[in-house]
Amino acid sequence: MYQTQNKILAIGDTIVTSNSFVIVKGLDKDIDRANYNLNDSDLAVAAILSVEDVNKKIYTAKPLFVIRNFSVFVQESEIPELGLKFVFSKIDPETGKIELSVSDKKSNKKDFVIMKAIIFPGINILWMGCLLMIIGSVVAIRKRVNQLKKSNTAA
Repeated sequence: MYQTQNKILAIGDTIVTSNSFVIVKGLDKDIDRANYNLNDSDLAVAAILSVEDVNKKIYTAKPLFVIRNFSVFVQESEIPELGLKFVFSKIDPETGKIELSVSDKKSNKKDFVIMKAIIFPGINILWMGCLLMIIGSVVAIRKRVNQLKKSNTAA
């Protein structure tokens, strides 16, 4: 139930999600190899992402890109509070740009009901008609009450 968008980004670029801004701060080559079960021959790079939500709270995500035995492996990074997943899937050494997949939970997006107000040019005439009907009803009730009083006093 995630919506994924793939972006080609350079260091310092910003992308917008449904509830936050994601800034690519840089690339980290000093990875804790024991934490990720990496061999000494593996090439590993992490993208350092700074994520700022609408309440100005800052999160950090580090999706990992690993080359092992001429095969590419990725490890996603997730921020469950915001419903975001990041996958660092490609790096271009010539331009220094990376391909980042951002998955945004579909439930983060709020549904909106849009109502359109239409100006009715004859609305003043309508309200005047309503007021005349009320005044006419009050006058008719008073006249009927006065007639009933006169007929009761005459009898």
